[in-house]
Amino acid sequence: MSYCLESLSNTLILEAEDGVAAQEILREQPVDVLLTDLSMPRLGGMELIEWVQAEGLTPVIIVNSGLDTFANAAEALKLGVFAFLPKVKSDFELVRMTVRRAIEHAALQQDQARLNRALEDTNRRLKEKVELLQSVCDVLQSQADTIEGDLARAHEIQRALLPSRPPRVPGFTVNALYRPSHHVGGDLYDVIPIDNETFGFYIADATGHGVSAAML
Repeated sequence: MSYCLESLSNTLILEAEDGVAAQEILREQPVDVLLTDLSMPRLGGMELIEWVQAEGLTPVIIVNSGLDTFANAAEALKLGVFAFLPKVKSDFELVRMTVRRAIEHAALQQDQARLNRALEDTNRRLKEKVELLQSVCDVLQSQADTIEGDLARAHEIQRALLPSRPPRVPGFTVNALYRPSHHVGGDLYDVIPIDNETFGFYIADATGHGVSAAML
């Protein structure tokens, strides 16, 4: 039994006399909806559906068959067909409506596939940017660790320039608290015995803060 599907406006309809002819069409061009019978010469409908899936093709499949047994319907649905319709002449309107719904479903699938591809592309570019940022962060962290180590060594050197303990000054108590705001700074002090009765002390403050002041 055949249907006059030309009533589906704006739809290109391709016909094949059997499953093998359908394979040739499907190899040559993409098809949105595949309407197939089960009983066909050379290649049956079930075999055609299995071939379509093995080839990775994605048409929305409708089975329209006179072999409308429960087993056939269950097997077709298990293969992922969109609809299983009995081949009854009076049900042409049902077939036409089902094909329309299948076309709409195929369009939705294509839109979803485009969105998925766009999302995958966005995720890929985002992943590349994250990896680049991570690489930059690793470099900056390595540089920061190097600077931190250099500052720690500079701190030890600068503290070595300060008196470890002030000299004893008769009649006086000398104490000092040195706490730079950074690892190193521009402040120096010392207490120096000049003779048995004379002591000198100084507090020096270089202009600035941090490394520049310490170097000065």
